[in-house]
Amino acid sequence: MTIIILLDVVSDELAPDFNQNSGMKQHQKRWAAHRIIVLLAMFVLYSGTRSQQLPSDATGTWLELVSDNALSKRWSIPVVGVLRQYDLGHETEFAFLRTGATYAFPNTHLKATLGLAYLDNLPFEQELFRPEEYQFWLYEELTIVNSPKWSQRFRLEHRWIHGAEENHTDHRLRYRLQFQSTLAQNFYFKCSDEPFFSFKEANIDQNRFFIGFGKKLATNISVEIGYMKNHIGKNSYDRVRMALFFKTSLCRESLDLISKNDKLSISQ
Repeated sequence: MTIIILLDVVSDELAPDFNQNSGMKQHQKRWAAHRIIVLLAMFVLYSGTRSQQLPSDATGTWLELVSDNALSKRWSIPVVGVLRQYDLGHETEFAFLRTGATYAFPNTHLKATLGLAYLDNLPFEQELFRPEEYQFWLYEELTIVNSPKWSQRFRLEHRWIHGAEENHTDHRLRYRLQFQSTLAQNFYFKCSDEPFFSFKEANIDQNRFFIGFGKKLATNISVEIGYMKNHIGKNSYDRVRMALFFKTSLCRESLDLISKNDKLSISQ
C-alpha cells in the first residue's frame, strides 16, 4: 500500500498546471484517466507480490488477443486467443483459442455467432508430474447492444473435456452484462459481470467480474488493462487482464460498419 500512496503523491507533483491551459477540462480528464490506469496496474501488481503464496493462489495474468475480421457488411470472423498464467506470468495455467462465423442482423442491434474453440493446459511443453488436459468446444452466441454504453451477451457452450483421469462432456450457459463509457478522448472505462450456469450441476458454478480501462490507439486498434475476479466453485482467483483488440476488413463497407459498432466486445 505504501507504493500506491507514494505513486499518488508523485502524480500530484508531476501533474501539469491546468490553469495555464485553455483546454483545462479536457487535459484534466486525460490526466485523470492516465493516473487511474497507473494506480490500477500498481495495485494489482502489488497485491500479487505482497506475500508468499502458492502459484495458483497468487495474482496471475490474463493475456488476450482479440480480432474481428469482416468479410462483408453482415458477415465476420472473430478470432480470440487467451493465455492465462499463475503468479503474474511465472507459470502457464492454460491457452485458449476460439473462432467462428458472426452474422449481424439488418436493422437491429443483434449479432449471432456459431463457432468452435480449443483449450489446452499444456500448450508449450509436457510436464512429468502434470497430466495433460484439453477441451474442444462448440458454441452458439447472441450479442445485444442495448445502447452505446450497455451490451449483453448470451452464449451456450458444448464442451468435450479430456481430463487427467476421465473424459466427459459438459454443457453450460453464460450471460454477460457489460458497461462501457468514454472518460476522455480515446480513453474509456469498462465493467462487466458474467455468471456461468452449468446444466450438469444445475447451478452457477463460475463467475467473472472485470473492471478496467482502455485506450484507442487507432480507429480499429485498442488496448485494455484491468482487474478480473474469477470465482470457480468455492475458489476465487485474481487476474490482471491485458488485452489487444484490432479489426480488419476485406471491403470498405464492412469496415465502416465495424467502426460504428466498436462498443461491441467479443472477448473470451
